[in-house]
Amino acid sequence: MAKATKQAKKQAESAVPYIRRVLEDERLQEQLRSAAGGLRGAYSRARGQGGKAVEDKRLYDNLRQAATSIRQAATGLQKPKPEPKRRMKKVAAVVLASGSALLVAKQQKSQSK
Repeated sequence: MAKATKQAKKQAESAVPYIRRVLEDERLQEQLRSAAGGLRGAYSRARGQGGKAVEDKRLYDNLRQAATSIRQAATGLQKPKPEPKRRMKKVAAVVLASGSALLVAKQQKSQSK
């Protein structure tokens, strides 16, 4: 029993970032609203037509719009990809510092002679 509550707590904690993102991101909220509207429209058209719903183009348009909105919302919920590390700047700084140190050492050596 204790193991089940620990697992449930762990699942709830892992959902917190997604819930926070849904609450804070207006674009994501708009996508979810759009998906809900498309599904609502598709349901009402399918319910009113019965067997003829298979041939209804507006029904398919509503479903397509809802699926697109759901896909965009799911993409928005994913963690953003980390930016690539800029290693060349660090390498250039090390090379520049090393070259400067060698140049200074060479000048001091030539002055001491």
